[in-house]
Amino acid sequence: MLVRPRMNRPSMAGGGATSSSDSR
Repeated sequence: MLVRPRMNRPSMAGGGATSSSDSR
């Protein structure tokens, strides 16, 4: 659940550090 949404919604998965560009 952290690897999939990480690309789709890093903000929800908490992976903003990886795809912060998409979230922020």
